[in-house]
Amino acid sequence: MGKKSGGTENMFAAIAGGVGAVIGDFVWNSMRLPGYDQPSALKFLSMGDVYQFSTASALNAFGYTKGCSRLAPLASGALFTQVLTKVILPAFNLPRYLIFDIDKKGRLVPEGRFPG
Repeated sequence: MGKKSGGTENMFAAIAGGVGAVIGDFVWNSMRLPGYDQPSALKFLSMGDVYQFSTASALNAFGYTKGCSRLAPLASGALFTQVLTKVILPAFNLPRYLIFDIDKKGRLVPEGRFPG
């Protein structure tokens, strides 16, 4: 029997999706793409965040329904990272990217939460 690496490849695809989601979120805000500063019905999310959630969800659904073996885990990783950085971390009063956050102008700024 041959060595199977599907699980490892899926894990790397999910990690790549997470990294892509963080980069995409930063680019969306810094380039001031539609909705970056427009509030949504949920006060802690902008419409840009909602657009990003929708895109990752659509890619996730497409990947699973069409059987795309790498698109589905990539989109799942992106969606999980978006939920983590935009919902879970702010719920615990943590910056969006743990040591960095995005200000109102779309700039990546370090957070001064270090002792000393």
